[in-house]
Amino acid sequence: MKRAWSGLLLGIVTLPAVAVTCEHSSLQGDIQGKFDASGEVCFILPELSENYVSATLNGVTDARLLDAQNRRIRTLVENGPADGEHTLLFALPVKQNASLVLHGEAGKPGVFNGG
Repeated sequence: MKRAWSGLLLGIVTLPAVAVTCEHSSLQGDIQGKFDASGEVCFILPELSENYVSATLNGVTDARLLDAQNRRIRTLVENGPADGEHTLLFALPVKQNASLVLHGEAGKPGVFNGG
């Protein structure tokens, strides 16, 4: 029983990082995207020499930051309202690539304003 449980946990932990197709982003100004049929949009963030990012999200219910191997670094928004605005200040890995995965209502636009 213990072996089956650990396999189940491993499957749950690795599932969120599967099959995310990301667009490249400059991380400056407005980045507009449309949530796909699964309600997801992903942006590859540039490698920065500084690591703090200030951002405003609109139309986003969940946001998470992934490293270059699609492992979760941190959750930025969880179960937020789809019609709400979120103001964030978060740290990126210094001199490493990262991706920002946003969730919202399928087919609806989402806006990321970063700087």
